[in-house]
Amino acid sequence: MMTGALANNDRQVEASRNGGKKVLNLSFKRKRQAWSNGFDKKGKPYRKRDAWIFAEQNQLLASLALSEPRLKDILVKTYGYWLGNFVDKENGGIFDALDNKGQPVAKRAKPKHWVWKSGFHEFEHALVAYITSSRFEGKPLTLHYAFSERPEDSELNPYFFRARLTSVQGGAPGAQVVTFNDVTFP
Repeated sequence: MMTGALANNDRQVEASRNGGKKVLNLSFKRKRQAWSNGFDKKGKPYRKRDAWIFAEQNQLLASLALSEPRLKDILVKTYGYWLGNFVDKENGGIFDALDNKGQPVAKRAKPKHWVWKSGFHEFEHALVAYITSSRFEGKPLTLHYAFSERPEDSELNPYFFRARLTSVQGGAPGAQVVTFNDVTFP
């Protein structure tokens, strides 16, 4: 969907939007108010939930909810599950995987923190949640940038989203504080 939007390919955006909704409908488990990782050959949900897959599903739903507000009701539930189960309240960070009961999977080949999980999926999940939540709450979105050269206003956007630029101000040395309103997504 994001690639289609960047390429101004409405057909690709629509196909991705429709396909994404089908995937989300299949993977949302109402009983647990959470996403499943997928299904085995017999159609049963996998017995664990990986943080990175859960994060990607939340990000897709948050993006879709910008143009389909009714989807926010599900997002509230899956964000609640994330915060209540994936967040390690004792030691900080995000658990790599949970079992179907929402408990951390004890024995994993990967450590709790690794570059693609902590440095990408967790950060992107938080960023997309912040960007989209600003729109849901009707609040300005403030992001901090470090430009080597300031781009044209028309090139300033919050991540893959579009928004109305309201201000660019100097911040710390080499940094700019950019404020947006009216975040949208194709």
